[in-house]
Amino acid sequence: MVEHFKNKEAEYEAWLQENSTGFVFNYFGTAANNKLHHARCGQLFRKDNVDSRTTLDKYCSDNYAELEAKVISLCDDKWSKCGLCYKSG
Repeated sequence: MVEHFKNKEAEYEAWLQENSTGFVFNYFGTAANNKLHHARCGQLFRKDNVDSRTTLDKYCSDNYAELEAKVISLCDDKWSKCGLCYKSG
């Protein structure tokens, strides 16, 4: 199941605690900033980046395929996987 968090800090943090093997999509509406992360990705916890820590608009799921389908429905191909948690090779 895909869960949507928008300005719901406590709920989002609880979800992260319960779903450490899940996935988080930061939805900003621009291709450069729409990023899919593993729930444990350090980018989601950076103290110098308020947007990564707050629930401005996040979609989360423990099921990658369901979340990817939601992401595609939101922004087609205008998104990418985080370069830190989805390193190639």
